[in-house]
Amino acid sequence: MRRIIKKKFNISVFFYVICAIMIVIIIPCAADIFEDMYRINGRMSGYEEDSLYQDFIDGSYDRLLEKTEYNIGMGKDISNDTQDYYTFADAYKKAIDYNVYVNKGEYAKAEQIVKDIDNTQFNNVLFKEVLEKVKNTYIFEF
Repeated sequence: MRRIIKKKFNISVFFYVICAIMIVIIIPCAADIFEDMYRINGRMSGYEEDSLYQDFIDGSYDRLLEKTEYNIGMGKDISNDTQDYYTFADAYKKAIDYNVYVNKGEYAKAEQIVKDIDNTQFNNVLFKEVLEKVKNTYIFEF
């Protein structure tokens, strides 16, 4: 006679396999959450001068504007060393706004923006030279 061997389904092995799969899925998700928490806490101090400098040198003026506005919103103290970055970012924003006023037909406001940009004072001549390039790009005579 032949013996028929029936294999019993072991439920505990099944649960171990399910738990292992869940752990493999949960660990990367938890790592992403903790990474975001670390970045938020680390960024609470604001952007430093080297980060602003890098965006200025790379020509990423929109990113520079974003960082300076973030620092202002966070209440970060603006030192004399970084003041030019904030002044430049403000003038860049005005140059962008110029086109908005011209398109809306508000020429008086557009002229005031040009005057504000022309009156911008920097400690470093490099910022003034780059601002002239930005002005030539975004501001045109109407």
